[in-house]
Amino acid sequence: MAADQARDPILSTDENDVELPPAFPCDPASGAPYPVVVEINRLPCADVDPWGAADWWLGSNVWLDARPARKLGTGADDALRSATRAETSEW
Repeated sequence: MAADQARDPILSTDENDVELPPAFPCDPASGAPYPVVVEINRLPCADVDPWGAADWWLGSNVWLDARPARKLGTGADDALRSATRAETSEW
């Protein structure tokens, strides 16, 4: 795979190498990942540590007083970005 065709770090692959997103970052209405998830997960730290990125989304967050994944689809995109900035120097 060419560098300019690098996989999105939120995607996994099945046995046929078909890319599949995990369920939590997807809008139930469209099935597409929330844009803020794609934006945050394109940070260099998510690419080199996808398990760490998953842990960030699913773990408790002091800035949000909740798991970041629970804030998806609630209009809290700016709060998610702020929490990300608070925890990483990559932004």
